[in-house]
Amino acid sequence: MAKKKTARKKTVQKVPFHFIKSELFRVIHADGAWGGVGPHGDTIQMALYSERFPIPRSVDFEIEDGTIKGESNRTGLTGIVREVEIEVIMDLSTATSLKDWLEDKIQEVRKRQAGK
Repeated sequence: MAKKKTARKKTVQKVPFHFIKSELFRVIHADGAWGGVGPHGDTIQMALYSERFPIPRSVDFEIEDGTIKGESNRTGLTGIVREVEIEVIMDLSTATSLKDWLEDKIQEVRKRQAGK
């Protein structure tokens, strides 16, 4: 005679997770990411950066009769600056969770934009 399987009742627990901001917490704007696989092959490194035009190191102005007439010389970088704001190093499990979370948020934004 076969034994009946008895269903075990699952125990559900509620555990609070508290989000506490560190002293280094800040909000950044990201225009892109740079990175790759870590040097030992078991982590993923992702640096987030923002892009902007460079701020000049110095600017010379022509002054005539006490009035600034215009810029005569500017020194500093040219091109576009990619200012690296933060780097995140994560294992495969964390990177996969982040990817899934981002995909979910992307779909949510697309649905909201389609509803407009």
